Amino acid sequence: MKETLINPEIVLLFQSVGEESGKTLVNPAVRTLIEKEKPAYGTVFEGGFRMRKALSVESGEADLYLAERDGEDFVVKLYHRDNAVKHEVMERLDKIESPHIMKVIFRGQYHGMPFEVVPYYPNGSLSGKQFDLETIKTAILPQLNEAIHTLHEHGILHKDIKPSNIMLKDDGTVVLIDFGISSTFERKMTVRVTKTGLTYDYSAPEVFQNLYLVESDYYALGITLYELFSGHTPYQHLSEDAIMQYLSLQRIPFPDSMPKELKDLILALTYHDLTARHDKTNPNRRWTYQEVADWLKGEKQVIPGQSRAGFLADEIPPYSFKKKTYTTLPSLVKALGEHWAEGKNELFFSRLSSYFENVNPVLARRCKAMEEEAKRRPNSDDLIFWRLLLQLDPDLKQVYWRGAVYESLSALGRDMLQKLSDRKPDRELWDSILSAGLLSAYLERMVTPQPKLYADIVAIEDSYRFHKDAHHRDVRYYLMAYYLSGQTQLTVDKQNFFTVEELSCGIKRRADESIDTLRRFANRLINPDLSPTAQLEAWLTVLGEGEIMTQWQTVITRGNRTQADQPTDQPTDQTPAT
Repeated sequence: MKETLINPEIVLLFQSVGEESGKTLVNPAVRTLIEKEKPAYGTVFEGGFRMRKALSVESGEADLYLAERDGEDFVVKLYHRDNAVKHEVMERLDKIESPHIMKVIFRGQYHGMPFEVVPYYPNGSLSGKQFDLETIKTAILPQLNEAIHTLHEHGILHKDIKPSNIMLKDDGTVVLIDFGISSTFERKMTVRVTKTGLTYDYSAPEVFQNLYLVESDYYALGITLYELFSGHTPYQHLSEDAIMQYLSLQRIPFPDSMPKELKDLILALTYHDLTARHDKTNPNRRWTYQEVADWLKGEKQVIPGQSRAGFLADEIPPYSFKKKTYTTLPSLVKALGEHWAEGKNELFFSRLSSYFENVNPVLARRCKAMEEEAKRRPNSDDLIFWRLLLQLDPDLKQVYWRGAVYESLSALGRDMLQKLSDRKPDRELWDSILSAGLLSAYLERMVTPQPKLYADIVAIEDSYRFHKDAHHRDVRYYLMAYYLSGQTQLTVDKQNFFTVEELSCGIKRRADESIDTLRRFANRLINPDLSPTAQLEAWLTVLGEGEIMTQWQTVITRGNRTQADQPTDQPTDQTPAT
């Protein structure tokens, strides 16, 4: 068997060395690659920029030098890699004219490595500096909000907003710099990212799921404002794992000295639920440019996640539905979900929007938006109705779908396992759940998110759309049942196995009993083509035993090749080997 070897120098080059708070680091081995080519004092770069000294500012992607031309000081940023800055980012940046976005003055090459010449800001960055609320409101935030908005309008995600990337000019204005890990995007597109170059303290929850959005820059802005006021991030002295735990709990520890006004702004900028990010009528979505601009004007707004306690209170004037009267939103949502067809009629025949018109204009606009969406996407009316139920009751625990009612996701998973065990799968219902993306929509808006479960469910939904054969479909059923229920048993002949070791012992016991007993047991686990059954494949996947599946496939492939190479006049043994 051939062994693939990795050059140890490459391993050294790309080995992660971790991160410090507020600093983006790379492996020191990268720097040694160009040590012999570092410019010395007096070196004249292309464009006539004469090097005066090396700057001690930390930069993981480049070395920084103070240089002068015609009596004016500049900074030369000499990158460590020849493709350090994306060309598409540079092209869009060159078209921007903003006093709050750094302008690149010159680009060139030094010993095959690219460099940029940018303005020199002798006052340094905002890192380590503290400001009071008034200064943040009147000077810093308005400029940063316009700078970020300008980048987004030109299709650029900054992806590394933090105090050390915000420079202070002599006139007191601020400038956003450092586009080394920035990316371009098109409207309604997300950017998939890697963890390389990210600064954990400022990274939004979705970034850890390898997604970067416009909202992700505003999350970083929220953490930046926290630091500019308090002098540290919410997660100072915490490890990366501890930061991830805080993010999963959606809890930011605020100091007592922080004004409520600023706390509300930061909570709105770091709101976790992005389900309604495109629904401008929904107050429960992370704030971006317009909401920040309105906050700066002093306009009163609903803080995301707090609407149930005030503006969108549970209590409502009497609403008649199915010959009963409802006076709270949760009870009305429950009735609408349990009577699915009639509940859809309440929405799509404008009864709900008409009712909320004089009760709650926000909910009225939301209902009307759903009505319009259903006209554009008539085949998605069930999912649109379900999304409305989630928006009417953000604390909804039950799962309603086409007349089926489950007390929770776990209840749905347990019901699926039972029906699969009884060989009575509800395929029509389950197919509609998977194809609509119902489960990921539910998980996205949970107050306490479950990132691993969300990632597993999204993978199942994506795979379901691409694989339509019966085996893959059944595997997805089992995976969905296992992940939702939290149960991990393999049920064979009414006996449960929880580990591979238990299954191995069960196979041995049956082999010791008789070959017929073993064969009957094996037929519950293995298909006629020697592939694992859908239940066994899903079970091994959930247990993290993917290596067993890989080895199994290798054995099957090798066996098929051996059988194909046999002379046609020789009989073959078709009995599966266990």
